[in-house]
Amino acid sequence: MSVQLPREAQKSVKAEIYRRADETSYLRMGRIENGLFMDSLLASENVGGVLRQYMPAEKVRTYIKDGVLNRYSKDRRPLERDVDSAIREAFGCDGIEIEYRKPVSLHRLESGELLVAARGTYAKWETAIRRMLEFMAGAPGLRDGDQSTRKLLVLFSGGATVNRADRDLLCRGLRLMGIEMAIYEECER
Repeated sequence: MSVQLPREAQKSVKAEIYRRADETSYLRMGRIENGLFMDSLLASENVGGVLRQYMPAEKVRTYIKDGVLNRYSKDRRPLERDVDSAIREAFGCDGIEIEYRKPVSLHRLESGELLVAARGTYAKWETAIRRMLEFMAGAPGLRDGDQSTRKLLVLFSGGATVNRADRDLLCRGLRLMGIEMAIYEECER
């Protein structure tokens, strides 16, 4: 972001947004609640008021969302490296990790098959699939057109409830592409 806030203003705005996000359980909110939360930040003198002193009003929302709340989400909801339980749940066997390039890993299953596991959030499952595909395209041990490599998408909801119908539809669509899915309502730290 090209906006240059004084360091003290940047720190105070970030601290206020983090405090309010923690208070309101921001990571568990749905889209409507997120919109209302954003509106409250924009209306706040300690957040929106401070930011409007240094940037045009139309850029404030983008700064809060892209500059602070996205970082907050990553800070408070790290993606777990260990996906052993998801592998057992999806394939009924254990796997040994061969390579890890955050947030994707390559495993060898007990059957000898290779497995690519990508981690992501439920809200951004498309990004996790893209990272899986990029990993697979660049992995020297995987050959073009080789359909034997298993795929697993491990999604973390961050504590938000995932609508059952949406979950089932996504799971069915992924299976049509040969991708298994595991969703965890809460990411352990």
